[in-house]
Amino acid sequence: MRWGYLVVGLAILVPIVIAIAGVAHLWDIGGGNRGPITLPRGGTLNVGGNEENETVACNDGRLTLSAVNSTVSVTGHCASLRMSGFDNHVSIENADTVEVSGYSNAITHTTCNDGKLTLSGYNNAFSVGGHCASLTVSNYGNRVQVDSIDIITVNNYGNRFSVTGHCGSLKVSAYDNQVQVDSADTIDVSGYSNTVTYHSGSPKITQSGYDVTVKQG
Repeated sequence: MRWGYLVVGLAILVPIVIAIAGVAHLWDIGGGNRGPITLPRGGTLNVGGNEENETVACNDGRLTLSAVNSTVSVTGHCASLRMSGFDNHVSIENADTVEVSGYSNAITHTTCNDGKLTLSGYNNAFSVGGHCASLTVSNYGNRVQVDSIDIITVNNYGNRFSVTGHCGSLKVSAYDNQVQVDSADTIDVSGYSNTVTYHSGSPKITQSGYDVTVKQG
C-alpha cells in the first residue's frame, strides 16, 4: 500500500494561497522504502500507510501519523507528533508534544527534553528517555517507562508505569494501576486497587478510596 502525505511549507504555489495564508500545500504520493520523507522546516505533514517501513525527518515541523503494522523512524526535532493506528513500531528522536490515540503500538521516544506526552489510546508500550514535563494517561492497559518527569496524571485503569528517576507530582485514580517510581515529591492516589511504590525520599502522600497502597520498597 502506498503512502499519502500532505506537506504545508513556506513556498507559495497559487495566488489564492498567497492571499489567505502565504502557505503552500503539496499533495504527493510515494511508495514505501523510497528514502526518507522530509518536512519543510516548520511545516506540517500527514502520513498514512499499511505495512510500511519509513523514515520521516521532522525538521521542527508538526507530524500526524496514521499507520497500521508499520515501522516508522522519526528523526530530528518535531514541534508536535500525533499518532493513531495500531500494531506499529515507532521511534521518535525528539518532540515537544507527543499524542497517541491508537492501540497496541510500541513507541520509543529517545530524548523527551521537557516534552509533554498524552496517551489517549490503549495497550501501548511507551519507552521514554530524558526528562519530560508531563504525562497524561486517559485510557487503559498502557505500559510506560520514563526516566524522569515533572507531572504524571493517570485517570483510567490497568496501566503499568516505571519511573527510573524522579517524579515531581504523581496523581493516580480509577483502578488496577501499578506505578513504581524512584522518588517523588507528592503522591496522590484514589480509586481502588491502585498501588504506588517509591524507592527513596519522603513524598507527601494523599490516599483515598479503598484497596489503595502507597509504600516504600
